[in-house]
Amino acid sequence: MDFFEIKDKVIGEIENTLSRVKKEEVKRLAEVLLSAEKVFVAGAGRSMLMIQAFAKRLNHLNIDVHVVGEIIEPPATKKDLLIVASGSGESIFPFGLAKVAKRIGTSVALITARKGSRIARIADIIIYIPAPTKLGSSKEAKSFQPLGNLFEQSLLLFCDTVAMLVQKKKKLSNASLGKYHANLE
Repeated sequence: MDFFEIKDKVIGEIENTLSRVKKEEVKRLAEVLLSAEKVFVAGAGRSMLMIQAFAKRLNHLNIDVHVVGEIIEPPATKKDLLIVASGSGESIFPFGLAKVAKRIGTSVALITARKGSRIARIADIIIYIPAPTKLGSSKEAKSFQPLGNLFEQSLLLFCDTVAMLVQKKKKLSNASLGKYHANLE
């Protein structure tokens, strides 16, 4: 298999995966995200990298967003939202954060590939991306790619698409986003 054959298979898998995300789950996430006073994001490993990219994009949309664990992270409240990205829904760090958020009264949204995970059992909102995880493939989610590649790739594109949906709901033009972009580059 050469580069182009692999690329075509990867893109096909992502298309198939994202086409199976439920519209009502996306709508609910966008609503809660827009109504939250502050938004916090968390994950582990490559999922954390993807959710950090989402935080950056939400910042460009003038949303008060914070990556959990950053030195300038403010306290969470009942008016806030924690978005956890975890393919398996079992990772220790995100699970612990979700439990603390629930104790505080912060809403928890989980973007995951496993509906029955322990984080899913305590989340207020679950967005299911049907893809294999580090725990393996389910009957409905197969991939030729290793580990959680398909989930992580789909997560990045899912988050970018949700950001564009939020941008439309906030009626922000592409040109207006520049004022929220970093300038100490």
